[in-house]
Amino acid sequence: MSVDNELKFHIDRSTFFQIGRVLQRGIGKKALGVVNLSVIDCHLEIESDWGGGHIPCKGEGEVAAVLKAKDFCSLITTRYRESNPTGEMVILFSPEFNSVSVDRAGVPAKFPTK
Repeated sequence: MSVDNELKFHIDRSTFFQIGRVLQRGIGKKALGVVNLSVIDCHLEIESDWGGGHIPCKGEGEVAAVLKAKDFCSLITTRYRESNPTGEMVILFSPEFNSVSVDRAGVPAKFPTK
């Protein structure tokens, strides 16, 4: 099912999970706070009070979403058994359903208005 206002971006799986694991393991869910995911100028930005990273991506549009630490960690743990997930993956932003999805997981997200 595809909804008109869903935004789909292709990113490097390894880099996404590497950044996520550093935040999840290094800081932990309780201290991490909110995590901002935004796509600007073909780069996915993952930001928290404790750090983050930038990943080049393919896709059209710009979007910003705010995730609770618990929800961001849920996205990261979808691949926790894989020591080195590789290849390209899709991250899907769905403002209509207030969710962000990757691979096997979708989590609630807030989409701030400008």
